[in-house]
Amino acid sequence: MNQFLYFVCVNGNKDLLKKEIELFYPSLVPSFSKGDFLTYKNLGKNYSLKEIENFQFAFALDWGINDGDLSQDAIEARLSVQKSKINLPEEAPSRAYLKIAEAYKRFSLQSDANINWIEFGSAPGGASFFLLNNFGALTGVDPGKMDDICLDNIMYEHLSVPIQNLSQEELPNRPVHYIASDLNLNPKQAIKEVIRLSKKYRMLKGIFMTIKMVKVEHVKLIPEFVKMFEDAGHENSIKVQLPSHRREFLIYAPKALRYIKSSFKDTP
Repeated sequence: MNQFLYFVCVNGNKDLLKKEIELFYPSLVPSFSKGDFLTYKNLGKNYSLKEIENFQFAFALDWGINDGDLSQDAIEARLSVQKSKINLPEEAPSRAYLKIAEAYKRFSLQSDANINWIEFGSAPGGASFFLLNNFGALTGVDPGKMDDICLDNIMYEHLSVPIQNLSQEELPNRPVHYIASDLNLNPKQAIKEVIRLSKKYRMLKGIFMTIKMVKVEHVKLIPEFVKMFEDAGHENSIKVQLPSHRREFLIYAPKALRYIKSSFKDTP
C-alpha cells in the first residue's frame, strides 16, 4: 500500500519546499494540497516512523504520515505550527529577535551569563537584544546602525565593518562560545567568511547561520552549504525551518567534540 506524507511550510515558501522534495526525495510525488499544507504519495519503499522522525528539511516546518483526514479542521491544526510561540517585545529593534529566540528554544539552549557570542549581520539589533538578555558579552558586526537599546548595554560591542573587511585580529580576544549570522550576502560567501573568522575561537561550541534563498534554483546547493561547515569541523550540522523565517532557513553547526579536544591540546 502506498504511503502518503504531509508537509507544512512557512507562508510564502511553498515553491522552495516543493523544489526541495523534488530534488532530494524523488520517490515522493505531489498529491492533495491546500495552501501551505501539502501531501505527497510515496511511490518507493515506505518510510518507517523512525526514518520520518530523522528527516531534515530546510523548508518544512512539520511533516509526517498523513492519516487520511483532510478536513478543514485537521488542516488548520497542522498549519498551527506556522504561528510562533514567541512573543515579540515592543522594545525589540526588529523581528530578528523571533528567529534567534526560536532557535534558542528549538535547540534547548540555556541562558548563561558566562556564554559569549558574536553576531554577524547584527543591525538593527533584534537578535542582539535577545542575546544580551540571555547570555554574556556580545560583539555585533554590521556596518548598519544599531539600536541604542543594544549600544547602551555595557555587555555589547559594535564593530561597524563589513564582514569581508574584518580580520581575526579585530575580533575580541575573550572566549567566544557561539556565533550567530544573518548576512545579506551570497550564501557561499557568507559561510566562507563566517568560518574564516570562527577559526580564532578554540572554545567555539557552534554556529547558527541563516541562509537566504535568492532563487528557487539555489535549493540544489543546500548540501554544499552543509558540507562547507562539515569540512570545517562542524559535524552533524542540522538544517531547520523556523516559524519566523521568510525565504531562508537555519543551519545549526555544532563544533565536533574531537576538534574541541584537539584545540585544548594546542592551547599554550
